[in-house]
Order: sequence, then C-alpha cells, then structure tokens
Amino acid sequence: FRSRCFFGGSAGREGAALQIGGSLAYGVARLLREEGVEEQNLFILCGMSAVFSALFGTPVTAALFVIEVISVGRFIYSGLLPTLTASLTAFAVSQALHGEVSGGEKVTAIEPHRWSERFEALRKLTEGFKAEHNDNVKIFLANMGPIPQHKARADFTTGFLQVGAFEVMGNNGFQTVEEAAEAAKESGADAVVICSTDATYPEIVPALAPKLHEVLPKATVFLAGAAPKDMLEIYNQAGIDEYIHVRANCYQILQLLQKKKGMIA
Repeated sequence: FRSRCFFGGSAGREGAALQIGGSLAYGVARLLREEGVEEQNLFILCGMSAVFSALFGTPVTAALFVIEVISVGRFIYSGLLPTLTASLTAFAVSQALHGEVSGGEKVTAIEPHRWSERFEALRKLTEGFKAEHNDNVKIFLANMGPIPQHKARADFTTGFLQVGAFEVMGNNGFQTVEEAAEAAKESGADAVVICSTDATYPEIVPALAPKLHEVLPKATVFLAGAAPKDMLEIYNQAGIDEYIHVRANCYQILQLLQKKKGMIA
C-alpha cells in the first residue's frame, strides 16, 4: 500500500504480472517491427493477459481484466479473441508444467539429496546384518613385503572397504606368498586384497593369487591398484577377481561383497 502511495506502483502480484507481461509483449512487437499503435496495444494486451492467466489460473477473467485496464470506459471487442487465446494458452502451459492437466505431461520436482546417502544405506545394511547375525564381511589384507612397500595401498584399501562398515584385518606384511596364504586361510575371510607395489606385483600375483583361491575357494581376491594393460590378462588368469584403486566403483564393489555375504538378496 505504501509503495503505491509513494511511488505510484502496485504492491500486489497483479501489478507486477501486468507490467512484466506488457513489457515482454511490447518488446516482441518491436522485434517484429509492428509500428502501429493499435498493433502494439494488441500485443501488450495479449502479453498482460497471458502472464495474469498463468499466475492466477483465471484465463477468462485475465482477458476481460486487461481490456478494461487498457481502455477504461470502453470495451475493445477486436482484442477479445486474441487476449482469450493468449490467456488460455498460457493457462494450459502453466498447468502442464505444474502437472495439473489431466492426461498431460507431468513435471516432478527433483528433491535435494546428499551424495553420500546411498553409501550410508550400505553401512546401515551392514550394521543391521552384524547386529542380527553377529557376523560381518571379513576382508584380509595380504600385505607383501616390509611396511613401506605395502602401507600406502593397504591404508587406501582399508578406507575404501570400511566405507561399507566391513571388518578389515591388517598386518605388518609377509615375506613369502606361503606365509600370506596360510594367514589368509586362518582368517577365514570373505575376501582377500593383495597389497604391494606395481614393481613387485609381476612376481607376487601369479604365485599368490592361485594359493589364495586354493585355501579360500569362496573368497573374492582383489588386487590393490590398477593393473597395467600389459599385465591385466596375466593377473586375471592368475585369479584376480577385482581391482581396488582410485577409479574403481566403490559402491559397486561394496554391494558385491554384501551380496556374496547374503546381506542383499
């Protein structure tokens, strides 16, 4: 009310709708080089009625109202059909965008989500299974060589798998593949991850992976790190089932282990 008294404008939605619609329509008229006053007024009428109708959902009222606003005291019959057409079209578009037209297209709002939601659901599933069955997915780290040799990948693998709230069994490393295989067997793990360096994998993987499958036939054998292209086939044939590295699909791998454990049907 005060803005109308002091500045001569409307404080309600009606005034804003008429001003926006009329301004846009006048711009279109100028763009189409409509120089006549009557033609420009007709464009303005249509623009005002369209925005008013879309905003308030009253197409007929919008058409009649804008004609009254433009020509106080008289009725422009020639503008009735164009304004009705514009207001009805705008009303139909507005309702369709809001999903309110029967049998028409519906637009569903996208609700905000946290990126971590699906991982939180995985953790909750693991925790529920653990509470009910007193069991969990057990991961054994076959750390090869001294600590500096395997620590970086062992730490990365631990964080990677603990996203799913799995039990990760670490150690200070093994000097031989026989020692690693025997320790893996005693752990009774559901999965084993071989952790070392790219330089040592060509010697370790072909010797250790088959032994791990022999002592733990049902276990999934992972390799920490991405295999070089020239070694990928060799590692796969040796018995590596999956690879854990920065480009690996963490969610897919965690879900795979849950399925094998029976957490997911």
